[in-house]
Amino acid sequence: MQHCIEFTEAVNASRAFLGIHPGHQVRVTIRSLLTDPSSAAVQELKLTSELVLWAPYARTMAKISEIQNLENLPGWRRTLTTVLGWCEVGVETPEGFDFDKAREALRKQIAEARTHKIQHEKRLANPEFLAKADPEKREETQQRLAELTDKELRLTAQLRQLDPGYEIAH
Repeated sequence: MQHCIEFTEAVNASRAFLGIHPGHQVRVTIRSLLTDPSSAAVQELKLTSELVLWAPYARTMAKISEIQNLENLPGWRRTLTTVLGWCEVGVETPEGFDFDKAREALRKQIAEARTHKIQHEKRLANPEFLAKADPEKREETQQRLAELTDKELRLTAQLRQLDPGYEIAH
């Protein structure tokens, strides 16, 4: 059941990122990540039998019209792929989705989060700030730094979905 939950969360996260309305159904691919290429048939059979058990639940929870256990589907448009520890999940992109525009928007959001994060790091490293600020202000700054760090990591993960070669610049 854990695979079902992870799969459903990946589909829903991709749907949100792609801007697909929660009520609209999507088509999804799933591909096993093989640890031993000699056992490809066994891995594929295991994934197929597992899907039979939880696919109806995943279809309902993630509004999926079709789940295909195939690597490449002829006629499908591009997909946004999420790599889990045990499989890759691909969600078909909506008509007109602009990958370049999405990449650029994410790069801007990452740069903004990084700029604010650096400001908070400098503030917390400044002995004068630490001496003058009350405990609540220091705690607030630490919390904001944690939020910005988390935001940068989440945005970077999203950008890597669109641009697997993306590297974090420090």
